[in-house]
Amino acid sequence: FKPSAAMLNRCLEAVLPQVAEIIVTREQTGIVPDGSFQHAKIKYVCAGESNIGFGKNVNFGERFATGDFLLILNDDVYLAPDAVEKMLNEMKDGVGLVGHLMRYPSGEIYCGGKKFSGPNGGHIDYHQTTPTIAVPTEMDDMNGASFLVRRSAFEQVGGFDERIMFYLSDDDLAMKFRQAGWKLIYTPFATGVHDGHQETKTAPFNVREEQQKAQIIFNEKWKVVFDLNKGNTGLLKFK
Repeated sequence: FKPSAAMLNRCLEAVLPQVAEIIVTREQTGIVPDGSFQHAKIKYVCAGESNIGFGKNVNFGERFATGDFLLILNDDVYLAPDAVEKMLNEMKDGVGLVGHLMRYPSGEIYCGGKKFSGPNGGHIDYHQTTPTIAVPTEMDDMNGASFLVRRSAFEQVGGFDERIMFYLSDDDLAMKFRQAGWKLIYTPFATGVHDGHQETKTAPFNVREEQQKAQIIFNEKWKVVFDLNKGNTGLLKFK
C-alpha cells in the first residue's frame, strides 16, 4: 500500500537476480515511493481501484506476468540468493505451490511450515530458532507472504478469492489448490526474512473487521471439508 523505499528496494534487489521479471502492483491510492529501484526487469502497475486487498491486487498483477511460475512475494520479505532455485527444485509433477522457511530479522522463525490446526495461525515453529522440519514436506496450507505457484494451477482455481481482503486469503488459496488435486510442498532449504507484518500497519481499512469477514467467508466455503476431517491428524481429505 505505502511501503518505504528502503523496504521495497531491499525486497526487489534480493529477488531481482533470481527471476526473469518483476511486477510491482499497487492499488489506486497506494504509492511507488520516491527512490524506488528501477530496472528493465521491473514493471510498476496500478490496479485503478482502491481498498481492493491483497488477493485482488495479486490477481491483477498476474495478468502482466509471462512466466509459467509465479513468485507471490510481499514487499516486506527479503529472499536468500538461492531461494527461488530451491523452490523450483520442488516444483515437480503434481505440485502446484511451494513455500519456504521464513525468519524474523531477529533470527526467530516466522513460519517453518503451516497447518490448519494449532496456535499462531498454524505456523510451525513460530518464534523458535531451530526448524523441526528438515526436508521438503507436503503440507495442507502455506503462508502467503512468499510462495511459488504453478501458473496453470493458479489460473485453474481462479486465483485468490477477491472477497477476502487480507488474512485467510492464503489459506483459502491452499484449500482450492488441494481440492483441485495439486500438492503443496514446504521446503526448509529455501529461506527468507519477513520484516514483521509491515503491510497491515498501513492498511487503508479496519484490519480486525476484515479478519472477521474473511473468517465468515472461509468457514462458509470449507466447513464441510473440516467436518469431514474431524479426528484426522494427517493431510485433509476432500472426499
